[in-house]
Amino acid sequence: MEPEQITIEAAVKAMDWPVEKWEGNCFAVATQLVKSGLVKGEAVYGAWYGEINPLGYWGGRAGGMFVRHGWVLLPDGRILDPTRWSFEGVEPYIWIGSGDAKEYDHGNNRLQEMVINRTPWPHFDDGTGEYLFELLPEIVDDLENGGAVLRDPFDPEQMERDPLDFSHYRLTLTREQVFWIANFPLTRFSTKQHAREVYIQIGEHKLDAYIPIDNRRAVLGK
Repeated sequence: MEPEQITIEAAVKAMDWPVEKWEGNCFAVATQLVKSGLVKGEAVYGAWYGEINPLGYWGGRAGGMFVRHGWVLLPDGRILDPTRWSFEGVEPYIWIGSGDAKEYDHGNNRLQEMVINRTPWPHFDDGTGEYLFELLPEIVDDLENGGAVLRDPFDPEQMERDPLDFSHYRLTLTREQVFWIANFPLTRFSTKQHAREVYIQIGEHKLDAYIPIDNRRAVLGK
């Protein structure tokens, strides 16, 4: 069935889940909708920045900055939201729209953009635990364009080029710096592969809990 043809009635039947119990279970509904096979896509989590009807289910959150929300990301990049109506305070319906709709923030990366802009790069501290990373120059460019300070010529202990490998930089980072990088907005990486390489190495240091779960799922699938 094409996404545009999916109705509330069809979704209720496919999931065997009464629509009266969908409110407050947005991600679970999105997940079950995909698992039912009625729609092809990926259930994702993030934030809702749209308006909230003060008389609806989410009325108590009206006027707030955002509400955690889940929806389905379709293969063509569009959004299918089976519970948008719970914010709007209207009768249930299936909403389909652009993947860059301003109401939706997959992985809370818009919020992370605001945080990263106000969070300075942690200074290097010899007394803190050290973690070795080997990253492509292009990834280093991404991080430095976002505020990291990695190629400081006055701090040779912080970063050195492997003389036998001219394709990577070797970085020795503190725990605070790894945390800063783990929370680097996914949208700031030039490619998804860049984020993947960073996340894999963070995981190798047993610090993957630092990575926001929505971004980890989007990049690593887990």
